[in-house]
Order: sequence, then C-alpha cells, then structure tokens
Amino acid sequence: MPNSVAPYWEAARTRSRQLRGLDGTQCDVLALIYALIAIDDGTAIDDISHWAVRYRLLDVEQLHQDLSALLPGPLDQGATTVEGGITELYRSRLDELVDDHGQYTGTPGLEQLFK
Repeated sequence: MPNSVAPYWEAARTRSRQLRGLDGTQCDVLALIYALIAIDDGTAIDDISHWAVRYRLLDVEQLHQDLSALLPGPLDQGATTVEGGITELYRSRLDELVDDHGQYTGTPGLEQLFK
C-alpha cells in the first residue's frame, strides 16, 4: 500500500462533499475511506460506489490495518503516550536516514545529528 493518500485526497474530498447532511469531519472520514479504496483497488474516486464504502466499513480489522499503515505513530506497544509516540516517530524517521553501517544517507541539513 502506498504511504500517502495525497494523490487521491482532493478528488475524495470533492466526492464526499457531494453528499448532503454531512459536516466537515464526516466528509473527511468519508474522503479517507474513498482514498483507501482507491489505493487498494486502483479505482478512480468517481467509480467507487456507496456499497464499496459500506463493505469497507464492515471489515473494521482491515480498515484499522490500512489506517495504521498510512498514519504515523508509535511502532511498538511501549509508546503509549503522545510524547512516547512522537519520540518513536522521530526515532524511526532518523533510523531511515542511516544505512546498515551507521553512515548518514539523508539530507545535508541533518548530518550534525549523527556526529
């Protein structure tokens, strides 16, 4: 699964706003589900039926896994506070900037963190 709903977000938001009676938060949730379906199925947002959305909502475990894969946050059960989650997020992102030999591979502005 791609790590971003960004390519689908505007179309998903536009589609969710077409439904009358939903507030902003409800539109955002519906847009996120549209985007998840588009990512998983390779479907255009306009081709996603309401039945596909209802089906996705029935599989709560899969929906949880999809959201967890997309959203940053704690990677282990040890980080149970907001501060712990933020620390875990930064640690995991910094780990991505170092190769197997401990050599810095990221952007030059962060190089001082590894000296």
